[in-house]
Amino acid sequence: MSVSNYILGNSIGRGSFGSVYYCIHKETNKEYAVKVLSKSALQKQAIFGGHDDDNSSDDAMQNQLTQLYKEIKFMKKYPHPLFMNLQDVIDNPKDDKIYVVLEIAEGIIGAIHEDPIRCPVPQQQLKNFPQLDVLCTLITQPFQPLTLFGQMHQTSLALQYLHSIDYIHGDLKQANILRMTDGRYTLADFGLTQPEATGKNYKQGVSPAFSAPESAGLTKPNDVWGYGVIFFMNLMGFHPAALVALYCIDNEVKYQEAHWGKFIQKYFKEVKAYFMKQTQNLANSWIQQFQQIQKLYGIKPEIDSVQVMVDVLWCPSQL
Repeated sequence: MSVSNYILGNSIGRGSFGSVYYCIHKETNKEYAVKVLSKSALQKQAIFGGHDDDNSSDDAMQNQLTQLYKEIKFMKKYPHPLFMNLQDVIDNPKDDKIYVVLEIAEGIIGAIHEDPIRCPVPQQQLKNFPQLDVLCTLITQPFQPLTLFGQMHQTSLALQYLHSIDYIHGDLKQANILRMTDGRYTLADFGLTQPEATGKNYKQGVSPAFSAPESAGLTKPNDVWGYGVIFFMNLMGFHPAALVALYCIDNEVKYQEAHWGKFIQKYFKEVKAYFMKQTQNLANSWIQQFQQIQKLYGIKPEIDSVQVMVDVLWCPSQL
């Protein structure tokens, strides 16, 4: 099947409004991924899309098609080597399909799923944490520090650039950080990316597991909080809410907060000390791997890299 200058191959993904296909440019033979979406289906799906009026207090309703065009506009205006970059858009007004051609990626940095069996909190204890039971069962495959350092360093640079132009990502999570074929890690899915001035009017985040406790809309601090959750999960393999539950169990503290982050903010020193104690054995292996990182990235040997990583990991809790 051919569309414009592209030859479409096998399907490599499927969603609610269309599919993603492998494709090749006819003239350059370069490989890409193309999203083939139904405009009519997108137009029927209403979502909360932010504001044009900074003084508005309610989430503005719009449809997925409007959101897609906003995403395309952002990607065209702000290309970046650590963003998933837009190659082409084929949008014939007479055709219900819109074709969005993107860089091809190897995959997301981590798949999250509910797994009560691998949950670090004993199953018989989960019933004591009804506000946290789902979050506690969120599991992912942890990475070794050497790999994690590259992931999070590149993600932080991408996020730093985004914030420097006063935009927020709005939906930072593992599924929206992609590993590219050339070894880069890029931010993806800019459907909620917008100026912070409009994003702050959201009443709550889109992905609750990665949202800050203040629920102060889609803001830079909310992005940084999501970054911290990703960092923790990719290091430990479970959601930080499970750490809160384990702390409460081992220290006989009653959990009463609506958001696990509020508890960490309230008992910051205690929970951090508990985390450091529980991960002492892991820290020994981290030290060995960070010695490799120090050589690879030219970091001065006197820097306590494990402490640096822990400080970065915990900084969102102090926002």
